[in-house]
Amino acid sequence: MINFLKVLARLCYGIIVRIKSMATLPLHDELWNGNTYFPENHHKRKSKQTIFMDQVLNIMKYGYPNKFYFLYGFDIKNFHRQKDYVDYSLFMRRRDKKNYFSRNTPTVILRNKSFFGIVSAAYGINVPVNIGLIQNGQIYLFDKKKEVGVRTFIESFSFDAFLKKIDGECADGVYHLVSDNGKLFLTGKEISFFELKNILEKGEFLLQEKILDQHSVVSAIYGQSINTVRLVTVYNQQLDIVEVLSAVLRVGCNGCNVDNWAVGGLSIGIDTEKCILRKYGFYKPTFGTKVIEHPDSHVIFEGYKIPYLQEAIKQAKDFHYVLRDVHSIGWDIAITEEGPCFIEGNDNWEISLMQICNHGYIKEFKRLFY
Repeated sequence: MINFLKVLARLCYGIIVRIKSMATLPLHDELWNGNTYFPENHHKRKSKQTIFMDQVLNIMKYGYPNKFYFLYGFDIKNFHRQKDYVDYSLFMRRRDKKNYFSRNTPTVILRNKSFFGIVSAAYGINVPVNIGLIQNGQIYLFDKKKEVGVRTFIESFSFDAFLKKIDGECADGVYHLVSDNGKLFLTGKEISFFELKNILEKGEFLLQEKILDQHSVVSAIYGQSINTVRLVTVYNQQLDIVEVLSAVLRVGCNGCNVDNWAVGGLSIGIDTEKCILRKYGFYKPTFGTKVIEHPDSHVIFEGYKIPYLQEAIKQAKDFHYVLRDVHSIGWDIAITEEGPCFIEGNDNWEISLMQICNHGYIKEFKRLFY
């Protein structure tokens, strides 16, 4: 009886979600009347009515419209087949189900930036230097193994670092913080200690040294941010091995000091076998569509070789095997002159960016996530 009620509840919820999505679809014309990401194929573009009906069918099948419809190029006839791409809502359900199949899943190591640095270093993974953990007006200094007041520390030391909220996501709670002889600069603007204090009251923060030796080849694309490789690995339970699913390179733009797609950065697909970039860099909607070269440096993406990528892949696979109770991980990896530097790992990574920059992953998804 209880199982029947659970099934009935899920069925009713699904119906409600679909009704709500259908009712609101006409109000969100960005879902059916957006800009194409492939204007070179404008002559093959579907009509607004056809695109609208595509979204209606997506709602009927999955409960929601496809918010990546234009990014995937589905608005172009006979271009990219929707059946080759993994639906976002379906992916989220399967990712979470697979990642939490074990009670011993070590996701806390990935979700806490401080823990990640400690465990990674213990396994010989190169990570940025963590200066200290800030909470309740105090900073615990890892190298000195003692706690001091934040104000005392800032007045006593100069540093160039990133202030990161311990559980922040998508560049949320990440600040470039510089202390120069007692003066504070946040993303290039001088601030007072009381302004910094207001930020620190929002939670627990990690103070992490800025990576100063980004590889010159990567920095040539854009030098004002640390440009990171997002590499996704998946644990194949049947074969007891870790496989690479996909990778992209994220780079900053237009004076921004972070590379995140959510704040206007570019994402470029990577051919992980050849270690080279693919043709296009993609913007998040509202920031633009796609480009074949970086708007600031004018570096052409296609064929651009990324150094130390094979080393990064090997280290990610080896480290993931240690954490294999987490089924899939999205790694953020900087490339320095000495090799890969692992900034963080994410159990709550998203497949949409991988598909946008590379191709649809339905075959790999069916093989590895079921």
